[in-house]
Amino acid sequence: MKRSGLTVSLSPLFPQGGRGTFSSESPFKSDRKKLETTDIAKAVVYAVTQPDYINVNEITVRPV
Repeated sequence: MKRSGLTVSLSPLFPQGGRGTFSSESPFKSDRKKLETTDIAKAVVYAVTQPDYINVNEITVRPV
């Protein structure tokens, strides 16, 4: 999206299996490590630091 010479890119981010308010109802096994806020922050940094010719359409972050 361009407006007044400023380019704005939007990328949806879908964190799953984190330590948020819904983690008790997580579909993931309880023995899996929960996502930390820094894990999500790293995904955001990845998306916003890509060159102009790279389009990050969406990011899904899940514990393994």
